[in-house]
Amino acid sequence: MSAFSSPSLTADLLEVKRLYANFFAARSPADWERHTEPNQRGWTLRETVAHLDAAGKVYLDTLDATLNQGPGYFFGELTRADLPAWNRREIDARAPRPITEICESFLNTLQKTADDFAHLSPAALHQSAIVPFYQRPITVGELLGSQATHPGLVHGAQVANGAGVAPLWRQFPSEMLHRQITRFLHLMALSYWPERGGELRATLEFSAAGPGGGQWHMTLTPAGCEVAEGALRGATLQLKFRSADALCRTFTQQLSPTRALLTAQCWAWGDVRLGFRMGRLFNPA
Repeated sequence: MSAFSSPSLTADLLEVKRLYANFFAARSPADWERHTEPNQRGWTLRETVAHLDAAGKVYLDTLDATLNQGPGYFFGELTRADLPAWNRREIDARAPRPITEICESFLNTLQKTADDFAHLSPAALHQSAIVPFYQRPITVGELLGSQATHPGLVHGAQVANGAGVAPLWRQFPSEMLHRQITRFLHLMALSYWPERGGELRATLEFSAAGPGGGQWHMTLTPAGCEVAEGALRGATLQLKFRSADALCRTFTQQLSPTRALLTAQCWAWGDVRLGFRMGRLFNPA
């Protein structure tokens, strides 16, 4: 199934909800206060789930506004520079609430998204919403994909770190993992900074071997970034990952590019220097 078809989006949203429900049920009180980065750094697990709840509600509101009221503004009028403060404010607003209530709210949002948008036509999925901090409008299909990929893959290792378990994406069926990577790369392309790229014109090809893997490519120009599935002959930079898991760990900053190369989790051909610029070119905030 296509990563952006109604059946696959609905099925994957519900699977993400199921995995998170099981994940929440297995947590001890101590887990919620554990930090999600080494050396007691980063958000705690509780804070990360609070962030997921806040973002999920905004995705849902934006979908509703776009389909029922016309193009809306994701996160209102916020710019990228405002996102860290917005995240902190939303997390702090949930601080007095029991963690069980925050978890239930997040799961209910996933369920409502799946219920309300389960049967959208291709035309509806291609409608666009204006997102001030993305480099182009985001389609309804991409918004729905983000609702599944943001908790399932973008934060799939972060929450796992806070609980001392393996990244959640390792529980995805292989076909779902492939779709989630495709959606993640769309989010990554949307987060490209043309102003940082300047006059850069380049092509990137990514591939991952084994279950869930595949091939994708991006085109970078002064006007922005586009992504598609498939190989691309003569790419400026080719990155080939040993597995879909290695790709996910590298792109979610669980595995540094240098370590990925040194441990043969990734092989690179072409303009390797471009690879070390990717963190700045695609940073969401």
